[in-house]
Amino acid sequence: MTDLAWWTAKWWIAVLFGAMVTGIKVLYGKHKKKKEKKIAEEKKWREDREKREQEILDLLKLHSTAMIAVLYDRLSQAYFYFSERGYCTPQDRHNCLKMFGIYHDMGGNDNMEDIIGKLMDIPVKSDEKPI
Repeated sequence: MTDLAWWTAKWWIAVLFGAMVTGIKVLYGKHKKKKEKKIAEEKKWREDREKREQEILDLLKLHSTAMIAVLYDRLSQAYFYFSERGYCTPQDRHNCLKMFGIYHDMGGNDNMEDIIGKLMDIPVKSDEKPI
């Protein structure tokens, strides 16, 4: 092999090897950027989902609080109505106990146990009229 052929082969091998290394580095860089972009998108999606979930939980808490207030008001009204009337029907008592069960399960307490106790002391009278 002549000196020129040897020198050309030597440098072409170095150039080709350098080009291969550079090509692999470029491809790896593109792959890495693509992967980082995907990770960033997944992180943003996860943060958005967590934000939406928290908004839903906050809204559910607000609705639960509102339902407790409505049940408290309704049970109080029922007690005062039945105490003024002087009696309640078995169905009235059943409805009030059912509402109180839901009220209590939702976390409501206050003084409703006392009011329900007083409601249970109101005489029961059937509303059925003779035929």
